[in-house]
Amino acid sequence: MSRLASPALALACCGPPQPEPAATPGASKPEPAAPEPASPWRYAPALTASVPPGLQVEPVLELADGLHGRARIVVAVAEAASPARLEVWDFSQNNEKGLLTRQGAPQVLLALSGSQQADARWDREAAAALRREIAGPGNETVRPLGLPGEPATLLPELARLAGACDQGDAAARAKALAGFTRGLDDRLLWERLPELLRRLRGPAWTLDPPVTLGARRMQISARDGERRVQLELARNAKDRWVLTEMSEQLEREPQPPSAPSTTAAPAAEPSPTAP
Repeated sequence: MSRLASPALALACCGPPQPEPAATPGASKPEPAAPEPASPWRYAPALTASVPPGLQVEPVLELADGLHGRARIVVAVAEAASPARLEVWDFSQNNEKGLLTRQGAPQVLLALSGSQQADARWDREAAAALRREIAGPGNETVRPLGLPGEPATLLPELARLAGACDQGDAAARAKALAGFTRGLDDRLLWERLPELLRRLRGPAWTLDPPVTLGARRMQISARDGERRVQLELARNAKDRWVLTEMSEQLEREPQPPSAPSTTAAPAAEPSPTAP
């Protein structure tokens, strides 16, 4: 499948390579610096060029239809004092210059409002349509998955990110919402995102020790005050953890109803027979 064309990035020429200076006798050779990780985003230049002034944007997902020269990018955006939100931006290279450029108005997927995010607006129909496009033949998607750290750090980090979606400057709010989405698998992202943003947001969680379910799966029970949840986590190929399931736990296991007594009552003594 052909790919969408993105603006070329020119590499600066720094002249011919210079010989390494001679090592000082007895001096240890410095360790080479670790290479910076390559960005997963293929259309970052097109996205950057389309951001209006005053808006902070963090990409969440790229969906490319190279056959028709189109792309859709899900972004976390924030501005001024508003909480972060999720939008879908459409791009096309079907123009005179053949460059990938933004088309039309954004489509709002998720809008948060209020410190507790209780009145989040989630466009379920748009999310379902986007999932169908992602599963369509010939389409290519990019979505970074997983958060770094040990299994027990995933829940506190998700709670921190959920709380940061309406705190700090606009760049921090957009980055927090984008980071939260990366800690969820596809099903939780598209089916339960507003619920998880509300439920996992909390001042503190008390965690039980993780329980191993498999080579790359863990289970953790956690309590936030009087509330208790059970989480299932999966580790991906990059050793990052993703939340795959969350369910409520009862504080006490329900007791079965008591069965009626089966002890037979003693038989009444026969009355004496008159002579």
